[in-house]
Amino acid sequence: MYEKYLEFLDLVFEMQASNDGIGYEDITSKLNVSRRTAERMMEAIVSSYKDNIEVIQRRPKRWRIVRKIEAPSPTVEELAVLNTAAELFEREGMHHYQQYITNLQRNLKANIEHKKLTRLDPDIETLEAAEVFSHRPGPVQKLEEGLYEQLRDAIKGFNPISFDYTNAKGETKRHYNAHPYGFLHGNHTRSYLLAAINPETFHGLTVFILTNVSKLVVYENQVFEKVEDNSVEDYLKDCFGVFRDNRVYTVVWRFNAECADHVKKWVFHPTQKMKELRDGRIEVQFRAGGLYEMAWHVITWGDLIEVVRPKKLIDVLRDVRDSIRLSE
Repeated sequence: MYEKYLEFLDLVFEMQASNDGIGYEDITSKLNVSRRTAERMMEAIVSSYKDNIEVIQRRPKRWRIVRKIEAPSPTVEELAVLNTAAELFEREGMHHYQQYITNLQRNLKANIEHKKLTRLDPDIETLEAAEVFSHRPGPVQKLEEGLYEQLRDAIKGFNPISFDYTNAKGETKRHYNAHPYGFLHGNHTRSYLLAAINPETFHGLTVFILTNVSKLVVYENQVFEKVEDNSVEDYLKDCFGVFRDNRVYTVVWRFNAECADHVKKWVFHPTQKMKELRDGRIEVQFRAGGLYEMAWHVITWGDLIEVVRPKKLIDVLRDVRDSIRLSE
């Protein structure tokens, strides 16, 4: 009964926080309930807050709460996990995000009564000290001062930009004029800019490592028209990692039976299909580009993995293997 009440309150605050309101499909998806249950929950909310409910869409129907309803104070766990998130962003070199999270935690605590905060602080400190991230080798990115904030504003305002760009080896510097679309954050302590550099002739997006971007100029008095198909989400759906090839491959990997239980816990790609073969091996199939990133991942599995398709990935693996210098 208590859980149902919390679900009810959660929906109420979501209706208040969402400008688009919520509908039956949102409730069924969020709470994993039937359509009829969703209808009953919405009937209860409308009945309880009838003078504060607005129907903002008729087909399909959506509701939102117009006037502010006092939300509950954040819990100890919620405040502590914000600090953990801030530390994670700091470790990854994403200092702008770290500052946002720190400010959010401060603003939430500022709205809690001092007497209550005095009781919460020791528990918050205990939970914060109990969660530590292990060290992972890798560079910490350092961006030019204000770079991220300027790019974020350009993305919000649909403003064209120009910048100098140095390649990964620091050898080549080129000047680009571009239309910025969004950011990608990889799992190797790097952030990337997705931008269209030749929108008249090529509607796709190009990836730039943010640490290699310099001398950024934002043309605030100009506006570009976004290409509908150019989104970070659409770009990623055919990727393995961050970079992708000019084509998408059908990828088939087979893992030894001895690591089958471990492999079943992995998600290699959102499109993957996984099946267990008669001999106990696990076959994983998906469609994606980005053969070099695949190759480096395959290497981490050693002799536990067999690459079946595509054949080009086998060639890339040989190139990667030959590029590794070993002391004799």
